[in-house]
Amino acid sequence: MPTRHIRKFVGELTEENFERVASVIFEDAIVGLDLLIDRDLFDDDRKECAPKASAYDGKIILSRSTLEEGGIEININEAFSPQWGTYRVDGIFSVKSGGMFQGIVCVGLIPTDEALVRLNPEVRIINIKL
Repeated sequence: MPTRHIRKFVGELTEENFERVASVIFEDAIVGLDLLIDRDLFDDDRKECAPKASAYDGKIILSRSTLEEGGIEININEAFSPQWGTYRVDGIFSVKSGGMFQGIVCVGLIPTDEALVRLNPEVRIINIKL
């Protein structure tokens, strides 16, 4: 019987479900993602408080911030690929704190060995469809 559960989001990451996904990432030490990132999140002209995405230097950065309230930043290292004009993130990740900088709380998602996680009888992966 599994004693550890890993939540894995499956589907498309959009502005509407960004906060739900981000809250789990900031809550859990290990998360699973199989996400296609909505192309609109990569638009440079998005409002200040709207979620944003960017891809450069071998990583994807998801963020949301305001001048008044600060915000969050999620750095995804590796485990993503270009697909249909956007990016797909796929893997099981260890969540590492990146600290806080100018009111922005940062975490990094480091890919784990997915086979080891899936073959461990103590672990159950729970898919959450978006």
